[in-house]
Amino acid sequence: MRYERYRKTGIPWLPEVPEEWEVHRVRNHYTVVSGSGFSPEIQGNAEGDFPVCKASDISNAGKELRTAANWISSEVAKQVGFHIMPLGSLLFPKIGEAMRKNSRAIAMVDCCADNNCQCLVPHNIDSGYTYYLFTQIDMNWFDNAGPVPCLSNKKLLGFSIPFPPLPTQRAIVAFLDEKCGKVDRLVAAKQKEVSLLKELKQSIIADAVTGRRGTGNGERGMGESCAETQSRRGKTKPSGIAWLPEVPEGWEVRRAASFLKVKDAPSAPEEELLSVFLDRGVIRFSEGGEKRANATSKDLSKYQLVEPDDFVMNNQQAWRGSVGVSPYRGIVSPAYFVVQLGDCIDPKYANIAFRSKPFVSVFELCSRGVGSIQRNLIWNMFKQQHLPLPPLPEQREIVAYIEAKTAKIGAAVAGLEREIAALKEFKQRLIADVVTGQRRVA
Repeated sequence: MRYERYRKTGIPWLPEVPEEWEVHRVRNHYTVVSGSGFSPEIQGNAEGDFPVCKASDISNAGKELRTAANWISSEVAKQVGFHIMPLGSLLFPKIGEAMRKNSRAIAMVDCCADNNCQCLVPHNIDSGYTYYLFTQIDMNWFDNAGPVPCLSNKKLLGFSIPFPPLPTQRAIVAFLDEKCGKVDRLVAAKQKEVSLLKELKQSIIADAVTGRRGTGNGERGMGESCAETQSRRGKTKPSGIAWLPEVPEGWEVRRAASFLKVKDAPSAPEEELLSVFLDRGVIRFSEGGEKRANATSKDLSKYQLVEPDDFVMNNQQAWRGSVGVSPYRGIVSPAYFVVQLGDCIDPKYANIAFRSKPFVSVFELCSRGVGSIQRNLIWNMFKQQHLPLPPLPEQREIVAYIEAKTAKIGAAVAGLEREIAALKEFKQRLIADVVTGQRRVA
């Protein structure tokens, strides 16, 4: 239901408001409090008088922030010169990509923040209404247009916002808390279903590529009867591998070097750029959207040629599953191994098996950290590892089994993700309509 009468505002983002509402500048109701420098020597405390909020704490908080990864005492806060951000303040990042993400949260305790964040302290305006209103306000509108994204407080404080009467603000907050809470619970339940389905998918793949589960329903290997197939799968033998004590009797256990060989891949700068993503395998960068700009180099002379069915491994991310068989001809950066598969392994099987949890754990075993943020796969360690290898006909059977099983899971996940997206869109539209007066709540 809409309000009875509206009036024009002259504001591009908010053409009209209910007649009984006012339009004020942000500076009329908020004071800016900036964060302070947070040196490493005073970080790392899990207890204290004040949580010190970083951008990550705000983005992980949801609507209400009650804690942070770092705390400081009142004495340290005073010595360093931290500003105290009072309960009810709206916290948000003000610099870089964190600002662009538009994270915000209401401080539910007095707190501090590092110098990448700041807050708006409300005066004569409801904190809950502030939160919901600012979910509809893009902080990128206030960018100072410098080389690094940075919020201009002059632009922010001069911005016009709707100002309903305080009883209306509180009615809006009560309405949205109830409605958005229901939506959030529905989204959380569906996200849990998605997580469980993805875990089931990984479990199906892991069991199949390690021989812990037959491919079911009496599927036969080439030249075998059903009984022979089930009998063969029922027998195991010691593998000699620490992470997989037994394998089916008909499988081999071979050193990786015997069927995986790093290619001396020539440069071909004119070819299309490829990459490997954790969730998608090998893709063209033209399919990777904004990530392309962060991963290309002007000098492609050292980039390596990849042929279809080559196995590509990101030596910094293989331990997280960033590997895959390429369906394309193209080039990859020197941060990748380009590997030729032996005749004893089917490319589709390799693409599935080596992206599964058991094989990724082998990559992790053979990776060493460089500093604190990077782990490189050591090829000379990896090639010595012994890995299970089914006969080629069984590899193809495993691929068909996995594809059939995971297709159903994929369809279910896609359906749930569409429902989640629709719920989130409904929530945002509801908030926008209510906080701008396009929908009346009482």
